[in-house]
Amino acid sequence: EFDRLAAQDGPFTLVFLTIATHVPGFAAPSCPDYAGSDDPLLKAVNCTDLLVADFIEHVRRSPVSRDVLIALVSDHLMWRGVKPLGIDVVHEDRRLTFMVDDPRTPGRKDPVAGSEFDIGPTLAAMMGISHAQRIGLGSSLLENEGFLFSPERGLESPREIELFLKSDEVKAQLEQARSREIPAPQ
Repeated sequence: EFDRLAAQDGPFTLVFLTIATHVPGFAAPSCPDYAGSDDPLLKAVNCTDLLVADFIEHVRRSPVSRDVLIALVSDHLMWRGVKPLGIDVVHEDRRLTFMVDDPRTPGRKDPVAGSEFDIGPTLAAMMGISHAQRIGLGSSLLENEGFLFSPERGLESPREIELFLKSDEVKAQLEQARSREIPAPQ
């Protein structure tokens, strides 16, 4: 699909979701056996790692590589009680993954506080969409921390953010946005 889209004239977006690493773990039949463990989840993690690496290498070898952003994003932490190899997964001070490979910019690691809401505005800004610095409850992480963590909001802990997201203020914003929704084309 990437090769087909890359051969066309104009910009494109390709999004895919990997669910193989969700419990209990689903390794693709095309992957080699993982000698490190018989645990299906660890086999799936190893397999997914190999497949994603192969895809990224394929993209980076393509003629359009210089114009392609690759974003790797996790959707949630490991569930409590899941113990690959009997190891209890500790949830304190863990972070979701959001990495972007942009061949047009030098590599950097910016430890900026943000949330999943900030991913869309950040990617839009990286693609040159200048009016998308703020989208809903998110903001671009390129110039500052995410909206929920900004001094404007003053939220300092995950619990404070959770309470804010359940607040009447957010419910009112959602209702206002719903009233402006444009019906999808038939």
